[in-house]
Amino acid sequence: MTGKDRLASILKKTVPFRSLRDEEIGRIAEFGTIEKLEKDQRLFREGESADSLRIVASGEIDLRFELPAKDTTEAQTVSTLSATGILGWSSLVPPYRYKLSAYCASDACEVIRINGEDFLEHLKNNPELGYRVLSAMIRVVGNRFEHLQARAETGSPL
Repeated sequence: MTGKDRLASILKKTVPFRSLRDEEIGRIAEFGTIEKLEKDQRLFREGESADSLRIVASGEIDLRFELPAKDTTEAQTVSTLSATGILGWSSLVPPYRYKLSAYCASDACEVIRINGEDFLEHLKNNPELGYRVLSAMIRVVGNRFEHLQARAETGSPL
């Protein structure tokens, strides 16, 4: 299996891309690369310019909020994403800033990194595809917020 075939295989299992045809998935895979991370390595920091959408290929990624003048710890974890989890959606909407920080939470992690600018341009040039992908992505983000709200209402730690 080639690198792009592996990317396409993972994308096909990811909610916003599940309904796409193989050729559509293949084209999106062309925008992707694999990043390898070690435990506690940061992918991006809250407030940084959001340039990439990412999909977890292996391992677990913690999404955390940062406290001023303090090192981040697992206690600030808002959500943990595993295989096919999607993060970095801020790269697709203004003001293009990450809302949380992301850290590799397992011994090793791999994520697909898709250049946000190239991906958005592709979606603009293919509006029907863009509508299907972004509609599914909105559902993913909405479900994540509903989950966080439910945890907050029950008094569960975030």
